[in-house]
Amino acid sequence: MRVAPAALLLLAACSQSVEEGEPTPEAVAAAAEGPRAVVDAYYAALNSGEYDTAWQLWGKDPEADSEEFETFVEGFEDTELAIAEVGEAGAERMRDGWVYAEVPVRVEDLKSDGTGSGYSGTYTVRRSVVDEESWHIYEGDLTTRS
Repeated sequence: MRVAPAALLLLAACSQSVEEGEPTPEAVAAAAEGPRAVVDAYYAALNSGEYDTAWQLWGKDPEADSEEFETFVEGFEDTELAIAEVGEAGAERMRDGWVYAEVPVRVEDLKSDGTGSGYSGTYTVRRSVVDEESWHIYEGDLTTRS
């Protein structure tokens, strides 16, 4: 039986696994794309239960920061869905070897008990001056909307 080369490539790609401690492909792609992509990927990861990817988008390693990672995951155990309206990143600014950008967001979340909340604010996303593909969330400043 002959198998087309494209099929072999697809099979190989599907069978690859991420080694523990290695960044997920989603985190790597978002980090290379830019600030807004990082925040978009963060909410996509949260909504699909890919907490390791969400954690990595904060520039953290689930293996190295295991207790902190567990606390992070527990913080979302009652969240069924988080819908984020992610705005365009603001102007980049450089400080102390880092490039920073502010990304505005409006978030609506739905809890497992049927209640929900609304938040708005910004995420500060940064990358190293020497590595243009290392964007990650540095901090979040979100407040509850009334």
